[in-house]
Amino acid sequence: MIVMTMGLSFKALTEPFWAVALYYMWGVLRPQAIWDWALRDYPDMRWSLIAALVALVMLVIRSGGLGKPKVEPGFVSLVFMFGMCVLFSYISAYNMDEAATPSWEYSKIIIMLMVAALVVTEPRYIRYLGWIVFGGLIYIVYTVNSLYVFDGRVDIIEGYAGLDNNGAALMMAMVVPFCYYFFMAEHRWWRWGYLFCMIAAAHAVMLTNSRGAMLSSLLAFVGMVMTTEKTKRWRMIVIAVALALMVMPLAGKQVRARFGSSFDEGKRDEDASVQSRYGSWEAGMKIVRDYPIFGVGPRNSKFFIKDYGADFEGRTIHNLYIQLAADCGFPAVTFYMVLYFSSMIWAWKGAVMVKNHTTHEQRWHYNISMACFWSLALFLVGAFFLSLETFETPYLLMFIGATSQRFSLGMREVPETELMEAVPEAEAMA
Repeated sequence: MIVMTMGLSFKALTEPFWAVALYYMWGVLRPQAIWDWALRDYPDMRWSLIAALVALVMLVIRSGGLGKPKVEPGFVSLVFMFGMCVLFSYISAYNMDEAATPSWEYSKIIIMLMVAALVVTEPRYIRYLGWIVFGGLIYIVYTVNSLYVFDGRVDIIEGYAGLDNNGAALMMAMVVPFCYYFFMAEHRWWRWGYLFCMIAAAHAVMLTNSRGAMLSSLLAFVGMVMTTEKTKRWRMIVIAVALALMVMPLAGKQVRARFGSSFDEGKRDEDASVQSRYGSWEAGMKIVRDYPIFGVGPRNSKFFIKDYGADFEGRTIHNLYIQLAADCGFPAVTFYMVLYFSSMIWAWKGAVMVKNHTTHEQRWHYNISMACFWSLALFLVGAFFLSLETFETPYLLMFIGATSQRFSLGMREVPETELMEAVPEAEAMA
């Protein structure tokens, strides 16, 4: 990690993008959690913070040599307004000490989105960011599966990097669209490895017993198959059925029973976990009604939740949208949702613009844009059951989506011969 951090920091002297790439690499992977056995001598080391500081320094040093920003202008404005809502919520928080940690996370996320908007100026950078998301998440999937297969350990049931088992499951599920669309983008024989990664991700998600992540993955997978190009759709349906037949035996009776209880009204009524969520949602909405503008402060709702009807003090609301509204106010969740849906729309439009791709670069851009769209859609559904408002990966995907349309336009305007000449160089760097 030290070598990687130093190496990409030096690389950033000539290309500031690599400092941003380093930040998001550690932001997605969360090395303190996955390599805790090797990092015990550095318990307080903030690897993503180091990368963020490097990115800011490189931005200042190389500010004169940056190209024209490719992110949608509306994205920057929405991020700024969302950040201001969080700031005012922090200032007016019931307990500022408790609000400090999530507010710091929000600040880091927002600042790095602004930095990325300035330095991500070439199409190949989006491809590298897509690989970072895939590589980071699939490494976590590999670790979870290897611990289970070789050591008989299911550590993920306790959560990961501050996330509970449900948050960890949703995090791993978000790699499924990348496996699917990287399979579509790659034309060489190792493309089948992406389908193996998809099976591994599904197995890791099932180990968590998270119904929300399973349901989100299923809906997203159906959406991906049904929106595949007509010429390839039936082939992908056959592959999807084959994958389902391989994945289903991996789910034990306990997993199948737990997932099935989500659709059984009688079992739902008896399920204490489901009922506690309903109670926390109702309590959260009552807090929103009483504190609609700036909320009670980032992660301060736990001080109020029991008084408003939840089953115990400190209860997490388990719904990102209600949690954000209760903590930071209705304007904050409004800007967040507009930002979220706008990014999905930009990603979809960018993909459509190069749907009839004729070059290597266009093909990969189309599939990465679609992977971002469906990964965001998956998180959108899963977030109804979880409070993950400072989870880094969705913000990175929103940023990629916000650049998709402008990069697609540039690819259509550049002569095909010029694009093809750039492919060997991009592949060599990848």
